[in-house]
Amino acid sequence: MFKVMRISKNTREVLKAIALVAGISIAIVIPNAAVALSAILKLQKKGKKRYELRKHVEKLHEEGMLTLSGDTITLTKRGKDLLAVVALDQLSVPSTKWDGVWRVVAYDIPIGKDKSRDLFRKTIRQIGFKQIQKSIFVFPYESKEEIAIAAHVCNVSSYVLYMHAQDIPRESDMIKIFQLDTK
Repeated sequence: MFKVMRISKNTREVLKAIALVAGISIAIVIPNAAVALSAILKLQKKGKKRYELRKHVEKLHEEGMLTLSGDTITLTKRGKDLLAVVALDQLSVPSTKWDGVWRVVAYDIPIGKDKSRDLFRKTIRQIGFKQIQKSIFVFPYESKEEIAIAAHVCNVSSYVLYMHAQDIPRESDMIKIFQLDTK
């Protein structure tokens, strides 16, 4: 089962490097993939020493995020779940000409899923949704796929609704906030 975890900057970098070296798009659910450790160690960002990166990989191994076999790294289920959370940071929707339709996301996520709710809310805000009620957010551009991914990764799909609306409360304020051309 998915569990929201705190993710350090180094953990994000290593997981992204694993996905990059394996040729995996981190915006999708990751299939089983093995990666050569030597290839990851070649990725030196911002002056990181190879031994520091290797040490962090070994720490992720100890935490059950990945398995090491010789010079091969394989993400475990827990590692894949963590990578999926990291992938949420990559979700975005390009601005296009507004079609006059509002995208509305409403959710009623139970109290026992507080961390999942917080992560989902953070993600839709990062995409660009603006809150108009406690658990109702609006956005002017098509984003059904991104919302489905976020809801799936956060394990809240059954509590989330995605709708299209022609009119919304405070529409003139939202048009100004999103800087939309209504002509």
